[in-house]
Amino acid sequence: MLCAAAGYRAGHWEFATGFDIVRWAAWIALAGCLLSISGLGLGMAGGRPAWLLVAGLAGAVVGATAAYIPWSWQHRYETLPKIHDISTDSDNPPEFVAVVKLRKPGDNTVTYDGREIAQMQRKAYPDLDTFETPQPKDRVFEATKAAVESAGMHIVDADATSGRIEASVASFFFGFVDDVVIRVSATPKGTAVDVRSKSRTGGGDRGSNADNVRRILAQLKARLG
Repeated sequence: MLCAAAGYRAGHWEFATGFDIVRWAAWIALAGCLLSISGLGLGMAGGRPAWLLVAGLAGAVVGATAAYIPWSWQHRYETLPKIHDISTDSDNPPEFVAVVKLRKPGDNTVTYDGREIAQMQRKAYPDLDTFETPQPKDRVFEATKAAVESAGMHIVDADATSGRIEASVASFFFGFVDDVVIRVSATPKGTAVDVRSKSRTGGGDRGSNADNVRRILAQLKARLG
């Protein structure tokens, strides 16, 4: 399973091949877990070497964990909508500028995917909406930059004049990259913040882009009270 991610990161195969390797690794891990449980039972029966009990317990834990991880990925993939572009403002989503040059040929475009995607998003993630605060734009802009960094994301560009912040974040295992753009704009009542997150590759994101938006907004609300 670790080789599947390492091979993709090194460019030896596409992510689809990596997923196939993970799928086979999960079945092997499940078989190892069952075999280890058998060893654990023999060890508890008495008259057996102590190492059999320890090895059975360790194997069961490692095998179950290795099998659970891809199962949880697959569960999220099947239960969440097959979208990879999330925005708190689907009518007028923030536009990517700086990260465009970081995307490779064959990556997803930065163009918003349209009304159908917006409808799917509202149904799956009704909690994602524009954040509004009575505080001034300058303060909110700086707080948003800090929120992005606290969320573990790398800031690519920050333009205080236009109120645009762009960042990127890579997933822990395969290193899939999501790009984020934030629009901080003054309103008659204070300041509005809209966040958009889009995957560079793949058709379904297993909820990662929605999680990116939530992390940023949670950090921002904590800073602004």
